[in-house]
Order: sequence, then C-alpha cells, then structure tokens
Amino acid sequence: MYSREIILKISNKTGNDSKNGKPKETISRRRFIRDISAGAAGMALATSFPGLVNTANSGSKDLSKVVIARHPDSVLGLYSFDQSIVGEMVNRAIVEFTGQEAPGLAWGQIFPGLTASDTIGIKINARYSNIPSHVEVTNALVEGLASIQVGGGNFPRNNIIIWDRRNDEISASGYTIYTGSDPDTARCFGTNQSGYGYDSGSSINVGGTTCNPSSILTDHCNYLINLPVLKNHTYGGAGVTLGMKNHQGTHHTPQSLHGCDPDIAELNQEIRDNLGDKDKITIIDSLVGVATGGPAGPPQFIYGGIILGTDTVATDYVGRAVLDDNGCNTIGIATHIETADTTYNLGTSDPAEMDVVEQDPIALATREYVDKMIAFNKEGLATELQVQWAVDRYDRGL
Repeated sequence: MYSREIILKISNKTGNDSKNGKPKETISRRRFIRDISAGAAGMALATSFPGLVNTANSGSKDLSKVVIARHPDSVLGLYSFDQSIVGEMVNRAIVEFTGQEAPGLAWGQIFPGLTASDTIGIKINARYSNIPSHVEVTNALVEGLASIQVGGGNFPRNNIIIWDRRNDEISASGYTIYTGSDPDTARCFGTNQSGYGYDSGSSINVGGTTCNPSSILTDHCNYLINLPVLKNHTYGGAGVTLGMKNHQGTHHTPQSLHGCDPDIAELNQEIRDNLGDKDKITIIDSLVGVATGGPAGPPQFIYGGIILGTDTVATDYVGRAVLDDNGCNTIGIATHIETADTTYNLGTSDPAEMDVVEQDPIALATREYVDKMIAFNKEGLATELQVQWAVDRYDRGL
C-alpha cells in the first residue's frame, strides 16, 4: 500500500492545483510546433508533423493511433532523467491511447486475456550504453504491467523479462541482471544467459539468410513490448533505428541483414507470421535522441518524451519525423518504413491514415488526479510507485 506520508502530503496541500491556475488539456490535432529551448546543454526540444490528421477529420476510416507524451522536466541532462515524470509520461500516454483512466485497465486493454501464468518480454536496446533504452522508461513499463488485474491479483513482476542480446551490454546500460523468482522483481538478462541462447529449431528466413531467434522470444515470452531508442543509423542503409530495426537484436546474425530495405521489413514479417505475432505495442524511448552518428553516437538533442503505438510502422514513421525535425540527414534512406507497409502489410506509412495525439506537455498533476490514482491503487489498478510518482509531481506543481 501507499505510505501514510503520501496521504499526509495530499491532505496538507493548499492553494492552486497548478502553476498557471488551469491545467493544460491533452490535445489531439494537427500541430506544427516550433523549437522550444530545453535549457540543458543548449539542446532543442522540438518536433513537427505536417500531414498527420486527427480522427475527427478522417471520416469513418480507422486510423493508426500514435501517442506522443512529453514533459520538459523529464530530462535533467543528456544522461540523467526524472523517474517520477518519466513514469507519469508513460502512464498518461497509455491512458490516452486506450481511453481508460486507470493504469491497470489501460494496460489490460493492450494485453486482453492475460493470465497470471503468462510472461511479457520487454525488448530493450542495450547495444550501445551511451544511448540505450533508459532504465526509467523500463521501470515505468514494469509498474504499468504490474497494475493489471489477473486471477484475483496483480500481474507478477517476475513474469516480466527485460532482455536484449548480452548480459554485459545490459549491465553497462544501467540495468541489474536478475534471474531469480521473487514475485515482486522483474527478471532481466540477455540471450547469452546460461540456459537460454538462440533457438535453431524456430529459425526464420530473411532474404535467403537463416536467422535463429532468441529463445527468450520463442520459448519464454507470450507477449512482447518493443522498446527502441530515438536515433539515426548512419551506416548500412537503415537511416533510422527504431521499432522495426530493434528486432535486429532478437536473432543471431544481425550483421547479415544490413541491406536494411527490405531486410528489416521482411524480418518483422517473418517474426509476426512464424513466431506467434507476440508484439503488442512499440514505445520509442525519446527522452534524448541521436540525429547523426547513430546508432553508436552519443545523444545530441533533448526531446523529453516517448512515442507509443500498436502499429509499429506508424510509430516508426512518427519517430522518423521527429529525427528529421531535429537535424537528421539520413531519413531519406529509411525506406524500409514504406516497404513494411506497401510490401509486407505490417502497418501504415501513410500520414493520412494516422491519428497522432500529442500531450505536450502532459497535463499537470492536480489534486483530483492524485485522488484518482490513490483510489485506483485501492482497487488494485495502480501500483504504489505510480501513486508516488503522481504525488511527487503534484508536490512540485508539475
């Protein structure tokens, strides 16, 4: 349960709920946002999305929804982040995406039919420790999944596997390797962990190349969250390395598939059609980004957000637009995004078929909002940490 101190903080709070009197509302419309100074390291916080439409203007056609959630105080420096605000961004994004107010109901909508015996993998990108999927975003995802009600209780954190290729890369990226059975602790390890490895019995074929997928994906996960990073890809022809390219870390021979188009699209099609279609949502960690020199280059600009959607192609399209807006000069070769749509039917790359919802910044944490989070916690639909993050933001007037 949440601590008595949390309740005392809320009960003693007086005055306005926000710095400006009225909280900003979530917006869903075509937007053109000019550069905003980020204040940290002289970097820019900016994006623009010409041609993207909202549902109200789309007639009866179903659109691929993508949610962008941002807050200027989420990034303290290029390598330092505010866990409370990052946690709140993830929470606000999934609530906006699903239309469910309670975190547990929102995440439950992404994983319908989830049981207490299922396992959800979070495929991070830990290949380069200076620009990995950040621990703060992963922590928020773990808490979100732990807020789902299953079998009369909450989804066990130990049924979550945070993973990538190698233990040493994961550790260098700030994660703690854990393979134990504490129900309140998510597991975290690489494909090279003893007892796992690559699964030659479930091999897939991409352009004549045999790819053995990680046994974590084939044998140990019922569902997958794809958690890539916002960065470009200078060499090899990919242009950007986002959700679809993050699957290069799920098989044993990524170096063989750097034709990139159509390799990346075909790889994702093979994973979908032959390995159980386990991908349920893509979340691009966009706290900071790499516009040039990726995927190994250091972060060069602050975006202060996440980009979330169940259509990986549409989500990657929006991520590519953010990179373009922040000076990336390699997006022109990132044609695998269109190929994934037109040739492999993996999603849409047509901006007229997207509904991009921007929370920029996410709505202020009001007293009413905190009270709701406490109520959700009592109902088992929000974790103690999620409540604490909301209280912390309210305490600071953010």
